[in-house]
Amino acid sequence: VTIRLLSPPQASVSIDVVADTNQLDAEPASLTFDAENWAQPQTIAISALADGLVEDDPHFVTVELDVSSTDPFYDQTPLSPIEVTIADNDVASVDIAGPAVGVPGQSATFEATTSNGTAAYEWEAFMNGNPVADGSDPIFSFTPAGSGNYVVRVVVTDDAGQKQSSFVDYTVLGDIANSPFTGDIIWLAAEGITKGCNPPLNDMFCPDNKLTRGQMAAFLVRFFGLTDPGDGDAFIDDDNSIFERDIDILAEAGITGGCNPPESTLYCPDELINRGQMAGFLARALSLTDDGGGNLFVDDDVWIFESDIDKLATAGITRGCNPPV
Repeated sequence: VTIRLLSPPQASVSIDVVADTNQLDAEPASLTFDAENWAQPQTIAISALADGLVEDDPHFVTVELDVSSTDPFYDQTPLSPIEVTIADNDVASVDIAGPAVGVPGQSATFEATTSNGTAAYEWEAFMNGNPVADGSDPIFSFTPAGSGNYVVRVVVTDDAGQKQSSFVDYTVLGDIANSPFTGDIIWLAAEGITKGCNPPLNDMFCPDNKLTRGQMAAFLVRFFGLTDPGDGDAFIDDDNSIFERDIDILAEAGITGGCNPPESTLYCPDELINRGQMAGFLARALSLTDDGGGNLFVDDDVWIFESDIDKLATAGITRGCNPPV
């Protein structure tokens, strides 16, 4: 919008833009004319804001120009309002928040949000491609009947009839409901530290299974976000293990030295790990140094991992194996 006065004013004249600031931006938002510059055109650039909201396309906004001055000729001079046409380039988008992991028979609650607050919602939960629940509320729950890999889909329809959809995965672990560690297992799975025990479905955790040294390497690598395998092939007995890269990464980080010190040429990926070895892994991985004065348990005096066990207990990571004592 370009403006100038038609005659020199007796006092300065201000022209202010009055518009919906949620829709438009004006630069500058105000002009000033006086006796020296009254005939020089000045320009206000009015632009639509990228607001991310789905609105009518096109939609219309009125811009008014408010004139004020102590010069009575110009003060409150009426100027015709300007109708601005806005072409909307936004489409409805949808985000879904909710749990990533659960157990059968336990309700899971999700919340869908969209850039368009007036959108219509539709949601469905699928198991193996088959719908198992549906509804039309932005906050919704469903209860999985059994283990498996579910998909939750939300479709929003904006005022213009445009549709946008989003999906989230929901894994139901079928064998952890009666475990005293259910919450811990759900957290491990949701964080991606465990991927389950029955690939490729991975809808079981096998909470009573023993852990191998190879599996422990994978857990630690995922938990600490380690990525550097060094030169690789740190040990000679893991070439056929699916955990070889994890083992090499663990060795490069100094968290393991192998299972046959002092040679340290073997990792023993298929051997079961005991609680003492676990303490050694974690104490090194977490760089723990405080052993709380030592001798915190009565049954580890002859173990090479006694110091690591005491460090773990001091850090609150273990409380022992015979609660409540």
